[in-house]
Amino acid sequence: MTPVEFFFDWKDVNQAAASKALARNYTPKWWVTLALLLGGVALAVLVDRALFRSSGGGGLWGLLIGIYLCIGWNALRYRNMRDGISNSPVRKGGVTVAFDQDGFRVRTALTENWCDWSTITAIRPVNGLIVLAIGDVEYLPIIDSALPDGMTRQAMLTLLEQRTGITS
Repeated sequence: MTPVEFFFDWKDVNQAAASKALARNYTPKWWVTLALLLGGVALAVLVDRALFRSSGGGGLWGLLIGIYLCIGWNALRYRNMRDGISNSPVRKGGVTVAFDQDGFRVRTALTENWCDWSTITAIRPVNGLIVLAIGDVEYLPIIDSALPDGMTRQAMLTLLEQRTGITS
């Protein structure tokens, strides 16, 4: 295999599109969410009946308000985590990526990592971008405009599929 090297800047990466492309790996199906919601309501009603029988609906309302506060707190934590990842010093500035026979090397101003091809768990093509999932939480974007001269998007996808054994 002829080594392939390219460069991109994180400011050119549509991180929202990249995250959305990988979200289906981690987002439960709609019916799981619905079942959890209905189960939570049923549990709230049962707890209300068992513990707050004499207080009417007040206990249930308090429990529901507590559940919504927990959901809001969790959403705030998720947003802060997402912002922290997006603003990480490692995701600032330029990145040089080199693919070779055994794996790939990613270099930034702060870090240098070498990974075996087996660390790629998914290949997701999206508009103007190929997203490589690395493990469960990290990804490597390949911007179409950053591809080496003479290499097409389809050629890059073919190379990645051959090296990883994963179809896009």
